[in-house]
Amino acid sequence: MKTIEIKDFTHFLEEVRSHSTWNWSLFRGQADLEWSLKPKLARTAFGSRSERELFDAWKRRAREFVPLLPANDWEWLMLAQHHGLPTRLLDWTQNPLVAGFFACKDLPTKDAAIWMHRPQKILSPKAIEKNPFEISEVYLLRPSSVSPRVASQSGMFTVHGQRCWDLLDSTKSETIKYQIDSKLKTQFMDELSFLGVNYAKVFPDLDGLARQLTWVCERGDDLEREIT
Repeated sequence: MKTIEIKDFTHFLEEVRSHSTWNWSLFRGQADLEWSLKPKLARTAFGSRSERELFDAWKRRAREFVPLLPANDWEWLMLAQHHGLPTRLLDWTQNPLVAGFFACKDLPTKDAAIWMHRPQKILSPKAIEKNPFEISEVYLLRPSSVSPRVASQSGMFTVHGQRCWDLLDSTKSETIKYQIDSKLKTQFMDELSFLGVNYAKVFPDLDGLARQLTWVCERGDDLEREIT
């Protein structure tokens, strides 16, 4: 893993461009520099309950809320991840600006991290037929059914096996960690908003609109100019 300390927003863009030759580059923003690259499942204590027990309970109860049922366990897993259930999936984006937004929107007194990762293994259509709970390494997983939020965020996933809960434990991991000082978070959010990356765009629903209007009001900016 390589670590780069970012001086300002322009420096971040320059660094990302310098690695633009990477194929299948993924980005992830984390509001706290010290957070690991583990999926929520590996960061949550379940006591004696197993991952499969939690997943099966999700499938049983979620059916009444899903008009079109997922075709397989992979689609159920992605749906669960989207709605906040602890899974072995980790959210990424193909857009470094979206990663910057997630890194800087919260925890204003904490230094942040924007990760750039080139996955070495990609799940093929044939591999998708396998049981997701038998995966032992880290793979790139492309969403098969795209929700508006996943689409607007250029969302992707990595799926983690128990031998590689932390992505950095993967022996073939090619990863860069961009360190963002807490003092730069406001600048990043201002620059991202100017480029059209804001709550309303990243979360294209009523929740996102409400958060964007609140953010604009807190800044004292013109509501009509900022939202349109």
